Amino acid sequence: MTPPLERRFAWEGVSFDVPADWELAFHEKRMGVVRIRLEDDATVRLIGEWTTPPRGGPEFAEIHRRFENSSASLRKSARKSESLTHLPPGWSAAVYEMADDSTMGLTFYLSPQRDLFGVFEFHRGQGSLGEMKSRLLRFMAGFIFHPLHHPRPWRCYDLHFLSPPFFELEHAAFHAGLKQFTFTRSRRRLCLSFVSLADMALKRFQTPRHWALAALAADPRLPGPLFIEENDRIIARRRSFFGRYHYSEILRGCLHYHVRYQHDAAHNQLALLCYQYRRPSDLEWLAPLAGPFPPPIAPESQTDEPRRF
Repeated sequence: MTPPLERRFAWEGVSFDVPADWELAFHEKRMGVVRIRLEDDATVRLIGEWTTPPRGGPEFAEIHRRFENSSASLRKSARKSESLTHLPPGWSAAVYEMADDSTMGLTFYLSPQRDLFGVFEFHRGQGSLGEMKSRLLRFMAGFIFHPLHHPRPWRCYDLHFLSPPFFELEHAAFHAGLKQFTFTRSRRRLCLSFVSLADMALKRFQTPRHWALAALAADPRLPGPLFIEENDRIIARRRSFFGRYHYSEILRGCLHYHVRYQHDAAHNQLALLCYQYRRPSDLEWLAPLAGPFPPPIAPESQTDEPRRF
């Protein structure tokens, strides 16, 4: 169980416990390697990197050798150091006390199935090696890998949702009061937007539907259609000056749009989903998102023969 002063953090297929005041400050993915940095109000607390090795990836003995090589240089500069023993399968870890009284923890992980390799570096100001050891042990005990073929949790800031299986993160952007995620699967595109301080947004737009219409119109990820309100729904129509389809829709081979929006009054949050898809059966892939984005009751109208404006 996660202690009261801690919370779950989840990103790109991994989840673990962190102190409640650690927040995501940096993220990127290059050449299949995910990198994140978590910070509190004072400084950097966790730097993490992980990747999915190719089939027949490195053996644990090789990972342990790399860990020992990395640890050797740290032991030379540290005032004290200690390697942790009796760890969960696949983990190597050590803690260090530096000359300035700061402490550091380093963990390497290769899952028993060899489908995930990660390196996680922890930093703390003044503190004991025992406190850093406790932090690493809690981290390793609560660490979970979520494969791409399963729904993946995402937890950061005030967000918590599941991405559908096989949908990979293409882009994530965080602005003041606005968080956006873009996922893709076989050229289908799933665009999610979350707005904090919903009460302020609704003062301007009056209703969640009017807010959603304005957000869709301003979203650069959706250049093709014009979104309108029809029969208490938001549907996509064509802009006449684009001809029949926008070139981005033709390149993707995805000509339909599905929109959901939700006002979570308890958390003062607005959420918007726009899914660019290919065939009606693609909508079944959205099942893990039914919680934050309940599906509409009425049947979805298609855009095969769009009305032009």
